[in-house]
Amino acid sequence: MTNVIDKIYLEGGNPDTIMANTTQKRVISQTFKGSADERNINVPDKRIVNAVDFYESDYGVLSIVPNRYMDQRSVYVLDTEMWEVAYHRPFFTSDLAKTGDNEKKQMVVEWTLVSKEEASSGAVYDLT
Repeated sequence: MTNVIDKIYLEGGNPDTIMANTTQKRVISQTFKGSADERNINVPDKRIVNAVDFYESDYGVLSIVPNRYMDQRSVYVLDTEMWEVAYHRPFFTSDLAKTGDNEKKQMVVEWTLVSKEEASSGAVYDLT
């Protein structure tokens, strides 16, 4: 993953987010250097913290965000400033046919996610 972060930075990006599925988020929490040997144990609260939510790289701090909808063998490294939602047709509502006392409406929108700079993000694929 550090190679992907390096490449993004060299291409002009400033990665700030690592998006990982549930499997890879658990792997990150268990294996990133410093997390495996330095667990935070709070005896009075009877709580053990076993999670890594931020990764400090040579180029800044990246938040690690779990995403349950991702492929289980991939991790994305993103510069979130280089992504935006673009609308072809903004949100609007319109009336549909009335059935008895029931008034029906529909909400319509056409949008997409736009990458403003392809080289500002990267991914690691085929993880186990």
